[in-house]
Amino acid sequence: MRRGPSLFVLLAAAALQARMLLLVRRYAVNVLYYDQWNYYAPLFDGGTAWDFFSFQNGPVRQGVGFLAYKPLAELTAWDARAEGYASCAVVFAALLVALLLRRRLFGPLRWWDAVIPAVFLNPTLTGAYTYIPNPSHGPFPVLLVMLYCLAWCWRSRLRYAAVALLNFLLVYTTFGLLVGFITPPLLLLDARRAWRVGGAGPGPARAALAPLLALGASLLSLGAFFVGYRSDPAAACFHFPHERPLDYFGFAGMMFASFWRAGGAGRLAPLLGAPLVLLTAAVCARRAALLLLRDRGPARERDDARAGVVIVTLAGFSVLFAAGAAVGRVCVGLSEATSARYMPYVIPAALALYFELLTLKEGARGRAAGLAAFAAGAALMTAPLLGGGAAALEEARRGKEEWRRCYLETESVGGCDARSGFTIYETAAGPDDSVERRLDYLKRRRLSLYAGD
Repeated sequence: MRRGPSLFVLLAAAALQARMLLLVRRYAVNVLYYDQWNYYAPLFDGGTAWDFFSFQNGPVRQGVGFLAYKPLAELTAWDARAEGYASCAVVFAALLVALLLRRRLFGPLRWWDAVIPAVFLNPTLTGAYTYIPNPSHGPFPVLLVMLYCLAWCWRSRLRYAAVALLNFLLVYTTFGLLVGFITPPLLLLDARRAWRVGGAGPGPARAALAPLLALGASLLSLGAFFVGYRSDPAAACFHFPHERPLDYFGFAGMMFASFWRAGGAGRLAPLLGAPLVLLTAAVCARRAALLLLRDRGPARERDDARAGVVIVTLAGFSVLFAAGAAVGRVCVGLSEATSARYMPYVIPAALALYFELLTLKEGARGRAAGLAAFAAGAALMTAPLLGGGAAALEEARRGKEEWRRCYLETESVGGCDARSGFTIYETAAGPDDSVERRLDYLKRRRLSLYAGD
């Protein structure tokens, strides 16, 4: 009976993962699409491992995800569907780390912890695996954030080395960059506490040395990221400030609402999602304040330091991403906030809210109601994709299939664009022969759509 909850949670995770893999199988098509032509540039150019790791597309670099790209491409003849399966597997690995993190912080798993698989295996992520799959954009940052939080929970002082290393990998892996701005304050707080506590032990300087060294490494990582960096906001319409500043908040609200399956893409979505954004930001701020004052607070607040660091990291990462995406993409329209590639970045926020509930004592006021509300939201997440969500996935699948079939027959990019009513790559101005040249490259080597099924 003691193992019952753990088995139940793992079985729920396995079942939801099986469904996700079936969704990827149904909607993924073996043809490169839009940004994938850019992501594959180091492969076309025969780049080194560092070229893959530091490759910049838009405002971020690709990081560890690209180290997985090369062997994956070589094993599958550049099959674009393989990236979808790989991305799905990476998020499942992040889920397993999250379960380990939950156990490390709060003890053995309980029945209600089945909400965690529901969060990580939300069907709204399907498009992230099938539309323009990229393990670097979403899946790997989520996995690295979970490992980063787990590293903070180590009792050994080696945790600072692990935190510094994972922080470096995050800084270079797309929007994991945002953790690079969270790490220095956390390490500074830890160094301050070590200095104070060390006064009664080995000495303040020696006690604070490890977090200070990690702090220096984190600042160097952040600085190194900007060496050779170029400004590239990705959205051609980008401008700041936006003429309607409230749209920033509406964009973030719509992103959170889409993840929680509340309001769809309608006008209610920003209103339903806005409280979730505010709640996540409030939880982050509260925990940050407790960390700042933990040496002066009650003993229980001092003991909750590990949970506090984890919650601040998870909530802060999602809120920063939502804010950054709003600033960078609001000019495209509020509907852009529902993009599937943004959904993985909301996972940490949901997990932060759940962990915040678990910090409440058994029987504490509001705990049962909060867990019940969260479970209801998680149940809503597990619902099948219906209406516009499923229709958009099917439309993309059909368009890719028709374009792929047409090109294998005619080898005319423009002709297949017209015949299928679907475009696999579009430049901002004028014709561009780069896709034709790269398609010839694929043909000569029998890769991607030329590799067959």
